[in-house]
Amino acid sequence: MRLLFGFLLLSINSFCQDSSVVKIIEDLPSQEPFDTSRTYHRVEKAYVYIIGTKDLYDIFGYEISTKFWEFNFADYHILGQQINNQWIWQMRENQKAFTIIPSTTKFGYAGTKVANGRTSFFEDTLMRAPKDSARWYTQGHGDCFARFEYAVVQDKYHPVVLLKEWNYWGGCRAGGSKAYTISFIMPSNIAQYSKNTILMKKYGDESED
Repeated sequence: MRLLFGFLLLSINSFCQDSSVVKIIEDLPSQEPFDTSRTYHRVEKAYVYIIGTKDLYDIFGYEISTKFWEFNFADYHILGQQINNQWIWQMRENQKAFTIIPSTTKFGYAGTKVANGRTSFFEDTLMRAPKDSARWYTQGHGDCFARFEYAVVQDKYHPVVLLKEWNYWGGCRAGGSKAYTISFIMPSNIAQYSKNTILMKKYGDESED
């Protein structure tokens, strides 16, 4: 039955001309909850993006995530979609699936006086401005010396914008967080926004932690 749904999804992808799809991944759960230690957890988004080991652990827990720690996230990612109450997981090529949206990153909450006079935001807040411009207010959480980089990308085949965060370990045992404002031009007809964090080793090291 799972294979049948896989073929169905492949047919849909062919119709939508999603050339980024490499294959269907059969080794991930097709039913929620994905992490059996958190039976209360339910997915509220239409699309689930797994772009690094942090996503694997947060979504599936330790046991399942360990099976995919050697996954080549530098070139590929995993996209989950629910079809007929079954979750189908696709391996997709990054360069073919995403297009980069030009953006600027500023430290702190820039332009908050314009945004209803607010001076802080809880986790992530996306606010639109005239002429389709947008500000994504976010916080990077790590150790006290952690550094963060950001990029905004759009899925070429689905109505999704992702904020990618590279979290570089700073070598400090104490926890910390920093606030940032990412400004960009909002594409039209976007239905979902998602922030995904990639845990990196020390700044300047291109490998994941």
